[in-house]
Amino acid sequence: MAEQSRDPQHIQITEALIHVYLILTQYLDHVVDERKSPELSNQEIETQLEEARSKLQAFLAANPVVQAKVGEESDRILSEATQVRKEGQSTKNVDMLTSERNLLQTKIVTLTDLIAVFRAL
Repeated sequence: MAEQSRDPQHIQITEALIHVYLILTQYLDHVVDERKSPELSNQEIETQLEEARSKLQAFLAANPVVQAKVGEESDRILSEATQVRKEGQSTKNVDMLTSERNLLQTKIVTLTDLIAVFRAL
């Protein structure tokens, strides 16, 4: 039987968003420099991402607009990473992934702060 979380659903949703963003960040790091996460293969990262996205999409089913927005963002980032793998690591491509990574990091920090506020209530 699956273990039920004691956290309210809004905290679970926020944690699921953070998890997806963390995996996307890890994936971008891996694309730019595989030495940053040598213990994980691309397949393992992609599997983790798919599992995290599925969990998040289930949470977001009540709001199709946000669900689509998060899905499109993930798909765009994965597409950009695939483009870099195919075209190589030109300065332009690495800058593009670095920009995406910086945005993800900002979201992670913001959502982590939000969870701290939720837990303090």
